Amino acid sequence: MINFIQLRQYRAKIVRQMRSQIFVRLHKNSAGILPYVKGFLCDMTENLQADGVQSRQAGFVRCCLNKSGLKNAVKSV
Repeated sequence: MINFIQLRQYRAKIVRQMRSQIFVRLHKNSAGILPYVKGFLCDMTENLQADGVQSRQAGFVRCCLNKSGLKNAVKSV
């Protein structure tokens, strides 16, 4: 019969092996995911910058139309 100490040692060994396998798989799987996420974040940043530029341009146009007296020509968004 296996005693309690041997059983705990065996369990600890199995847990260590499983942890190492999990982390190796995580590393291998993340190698393909990370470039995708990086590209997605870069695209999102570019979209936010483009939205900011478009917003500033729209504000400038509204300001110019308001100064020229054509307030009714611009609809509020």
